[in-house]
Formats: sequence, C-alpha cells, structure tokens
Amino acid sequence: MTAVGVPERELERLRPRDVERYLRQRGWRPGGRVRYSARWEREWGGRPRRVLLPLDRGLADYADRMADLIGALAELEGRPPAAVHQDLTLSGLDVQYIRTMPRTPSGTIPVQAAVLAVTSARDLLMAAACDTVLDGPRLVHPRRKPQRAKDFVDSARFGPSSPGSYVFQVQVPLPEEARQEHL
Repeated sequence: MTAVGVPERELERLRPRDVERYLRQRGWRPGGRVRYSARWEREWGGRPRRVLLPLDRGLADYADRMADLIGALAELEGRPPAAVHQDLTLSGLDVQYIRTMPRTPSGTIPVQAAVLAVTSARDLLMAAACDTVLDGPRLVHPRRKPQRAKDFVDSARFGPSSPGSYVFQVQVPLPEEARQEHL
C-alpha cells in the first residue's frame, strides 16, 4: 500500500494518456516536459499550480510518482486519494449509474431483482444504440438489431456497485474521437 492508500499494482496500471485525459477534463494545461514527466499547470484558488505526470511506465519509481500526483490532486480537489484514483481509471468511459430500491438491507439486492436490473440495463443500452444507429428515436425497434448497436452493447461493462440501495455502474468506453472532442 502506498502513502495515498492505493495499492502499488493499481498505480502501475494507470496509463499516462488516461491521466492526461483526466487533467484536461478538469482544466489543466500541458506545461512542457521535465525528463520522464510532463508538467501540467492550472490556476487554483487564484494561484498557479503545477503537477508532474510520469510518462514512462518502465521507471522503477513510476508508482511512487503516480502516488505523488494523486496525493497532490486529492489535496487540491479536497477529495480522498482513492476517489481521485477511481476517477483516473474512468476517464475514458461514459459511466451511468442505475439505482434500484429493493426492500433489502443497503448494498444488497434479491437475485431475481438483480437479473431484471441487468436485463433492463442491457435493453436500455440497446434502445439508445438503435436510436443512434437508426437516426432517431423510435417507438418500436426492429426485431433484428443493427450490428453496430449490438457491438456497442457488447462494449459495455458493469463496474463496482456504489453505496446506496443498490447502485449498478454501467461503463461504456468512449470512442477515441469523442474522448478528444469532450476534452
């Protein structure tokens, strides 16, 4: 476990391009290179701030430098390092949260209700994909779904549940061009 409470192997898995995306999404600007790192800059609280993003995952201290970056971001953002780390891992994804309200203890769901929720999430994604592929919303979609819509649904995955009644996290990878447009 590192100083920021994130396991070293998790820090080693972070890709610099995903961290760059996170930084851009939050208003940071590239400020040049420093050896094996990229400097990122932003005004924060009326003061200029800088952070270093390690670029070479092969460096022996890559995880330590990534921990330094997460610690600095967590302090600036006023959030726990684990929350910053989670957001770094999700920067290339469109994440939707689906909350269920079963009459069970928080964080649990009956198996049949879970099956229905998962099936409904799949159907929701398929309907949205069909509307996009077929150029607009329709009351009824064709029985044979377009391959692009099926591919979209196949690219989605469930992430960890969140605290609450029972919250499903549905993650859809953003296409590379959409990732760039929204930065």
